[in-house]
Amino acid sequence: MAPASTRPVTYSSGRLIVVAATLVALIATGFAPARAADRSAEGLSPQAREALDARGFVAVPQTAGGMRGIYEDVSAAGLPPFVTTDSVLLTTHKLLDRILYSIEDAYVYDLLEELSRELVRLSEEQYYLATDSRVKEAARRNSAFFAVGLSLLDPDYFPSEIALGLTERELELIEEARAVSFSPIMGPTPLDGVAGPGEDYSAYTPTGHYASSDRMDRFYRAVTWYRRMAFALPEGRVEDPSLTIQALLVARALESEAGVWLELWERLHEPLAFFAGGAGDPTVRDYIEMADEVFGEEFEIDALADDAKLLEFIEHVSQEAPAHFETHQLRGMRFLAQRFYPDVPIFDRLADPEGSGLGSTIDVMALLGSRTAREVAEERDAFGSESYRRGFEEIELELDEMTYDEWTRDLSWSWLHSLGAMLAGPPEGAPAFMQTSAWDAKVLSTASASWACLRDGCFVPSAAAELAGASVAGAGFIEPYPELYARLRELLYQVRDHLWNHYLLDEDLNGAILRYCEFLTTLERWSVSYLEGDTVARVPPELTAYHRTLVTIADTPGVPRGRTTARDGAFFVSVAQTNFATGSDLQVGIGPPDLVLARVPLGGEPVVCSGGALSFYEFASSGASGPTAREWAALVRDGVYDRPEWASRYLVP
Repeated sequence: MAPASTRPVTYSSGRLIVVAATLVALIATGFAPARAADRSAEGLSPQAREALDARGFVAVPQTAGGMRGIYEDVSAAGLPPFVTTDSVLLTTHKLLDRILYSIEDAYVYDLLEELSRELVRLSEEQYYLATDSRVKEAARRNSAFFAVGLSLLDPDYFPSEIALGLTERELELIEEARAVSFSPIMGPTPLDGVAGPGEDYSAYTPTGHYASSDRMDRFYRAVTWYRRMAFALPEGRVEDPSLTIQALLVARALESEAGVWLELWERLHEPLAFFAGGAGDPTVRDYIEMADEVFGEEFEIDALADDAKLLEFIEHVSQEAPAHFETHQLRGMRFLAQRFYPDVPIFDRLADPEGSGLGSTIDVMALLGSRTAREVAEERDAFGSESYRRGFEEIELELDEMTYDEWTRDLSWSWLHSLGAMLAGPPEGAPAFMQTSAWDAKVLSTASASWACLRDGCFVPSAAAELAGASVAGAGFIEPYPELYARLRELLYQVRDHLWNHYLLDEDLNGAILRYCEFLTTLERWSVSYLEGDTVARVPPELTAYHRTLVTIADTPGVPRGRTTARDGAFFVSVAQTNFATGSDLQVGIGPPDLVLARVPLGGEPVVCSGGALSFYEFASSGASGPTAREWAALVRDGVYDRPEWASRYLVP
């Protein structure tokens, strides 16, 4: 826990005092958009009213509630809505989570179960065909490796005697999901002296939509197993090449039987890799290509007993694989791409030479163009460190030179590319309140919270997600960032293409994506029209109705299982960076959204519109002291954790 130097004051009630007071006034006086907007300030503190008058907007922190609750109250009070980028980013993230959930549940689960079953069979065949004892043992361990995945996916499966003991011991550790221990199947690793002994089995506890059902629980643990377990290269204190032999046997098995199983692996791997990112670990396909160069095409499995050829192959992979001392990840093939975030190497490259301290969200946002983030970094004297300044300048240049294809290589990079459209500053023609330094700090918070959301699937589909409210007639405002909405639409089309190319796109999913893209197009067109001077434009009624539908989707929480009070919001906390030298973590999270009121020129007169903004938290903790996902909601409601000190630049009690 790291208390901020300035702690924002919050309301004691979870209900929106501003909206409640306004609603009472409206009942007594009748509704006119401009008059209602003026009355909306009656529930504000003197400081908040002063901020609204001085800079044209005010953000008021809340102690409870969710984005959906804010818009429901705004609608019930008959107030003009403010469709914020916060709510759009949150609902886009939710839609992406629903897309992933849909393909995992409808397609990927069954395909992964089928592939696991076949690879158990093929590994057992290799075990009986092998004549070299070391190759035979590697085949036995591969049989256990895939038996673990299959056992998690199919609770009725019972492993064969070949690998029964190994499989059962591994499953016990996964089921407990607590211990840090050597894997019975994969053994010690070259990073044991850096990141701890073996595997951290606490990572097998499902979160987000994976906690929504027993089926998704099993799927999460199976995918986690296939992602985290690396067939590590022999290096450091580990000289045994057994894991490399295992990896080559897997590659050879997938190549057999006319490559039908390799095609199935690619159908699974490519879409999941887009959603998860990738650290550059060699894939099954990479190992096949390098093995063909060293051992020849369609090599016999006993060829792996040739130490000279094996050493040649290991050296070949070493030249291609990322160095583990930079990524703190094992080098070697993974069956499925591990989850990876672009900021991980950024934090490493900005770290001081002694390896002490942690990075900050400010580092990432400053590199993406945030003026406020750059100011905060300078105030913290971050650039006083030679290693930080040099690393920052190098990364900044690399980002400037990145192509569109590089920016959109996977979901995480595409999301950063989208956020860059906001962080670069307000577009020309934006209203005066968006040109203030306070609003720039609010945008920093929005981008930081949205970036943090990528690290946690904190939502789960529910029937409530399909409910739509009645449209709101009258004036309203959309936060005008047309380039942001265009980039989000491009991201959705990119996802659609990935699913289409791998036969994972059904009619319902395709329709949902296309409808959402229409929503983003409407946002973009309205924004362009407003920025070009059409201040008479009103938020289309169908847009406000659809927007509330999306906010309903966004606020449906996934943890703990069975919780469906969407008005309470969806809070989460997650580790953004781990310093292995000190054992400390950088934690990021979101809590109750803020209420935002902005005075904008609409229809020839100023109108105050109301909406929601994401709240962002960042703090350091040791591995033992950090809050769990289940504890976080209560802790943030009780005010145990504070917002970053720079949040006081735009928040007003």
